[in-house]
Amino acid sequence: FRTMEAYLRLYSGCPAGVRAGDASPSYLPSQNAASRIFALQPEAKIIILLRNPVDRAYSLYWQRRKWFSEELSFEDALAAEEERTRDGWIFGFRYVGSGLYYEQIKRFHDVFSKEALQIYLLSDLRDDADAVCRSVFRFLGVAEDYPVRTDKIYSQTGPYRNRVTGRILAGPFPGRSFLRRIVPRRMKTLKDDMVHRNIDKPPEMNPETRVMLVERFREDIGRLEDLLGRDLGHWLIVR
Repeated sequence: FRTMEAYLRLYSGCPAGVRAGDASPSYLPSQNAASRIFALQPEAKIIILLRNPVDRAYSLYWQRRKWFSEELSFEDALAAEEERTRDGWIFGFRYVGSGLYYEQIKRFHDVFSKEALQIYLLSDLRDDADAVCRSVFRFLGVAEDYPVRTDKIYSQTGPYRNRVTGRILAGPFPGRSFLRRIVPRRMKTLKDDMVHRNIDKPPEMNPETRVMLVERFREDIGRLEDLLGRDLGHWLIVR
């Protein structure tokens, strides 16, 4: 959205008393999102879900491959990240940079109260998704007994079984952004299901690459542990 007015129109039909919000992976690494959200809505409640940064980096890489926007190998993409960042590439190509969570979380801590922040780990969600949902509902002050499906996978990444089909369904082409605005939601859901059925599980990360990334994130994870008051030692285990 290019204007605040356009963004706020998203909420124009929201009934009184309804809790409304939005979600985006770009808010956390943004230098300005926390302060801008606070300026617009100082009583906002912030929910953050964190994944092991090593696994997140690899998943993000395969997401870019899924969208046909990354052609390098994972190792070459990691090596190119510093230059790409200097050249102004978006955060979605910062496989390491966007996983350095400490400064990102601290920006929200600096402007929002502790009571306005709720931070979960992906492992929390995997261990007991229903409990996490109920915790979120309590945090938002809405009914805790609202039924939620926690068994469905809504997004996955990996190599395409058939790249031609994948490119047709998810690759870039002129007019795709326009089609997204006019195609009915049901058709989008059908398309997404077709994409997911055409995706294989990613290959295992090169063990040497995993060791390198664990060491790259080690200091930041230690600082994050102190900030959150949580043990994140399982993120440092090399499997």
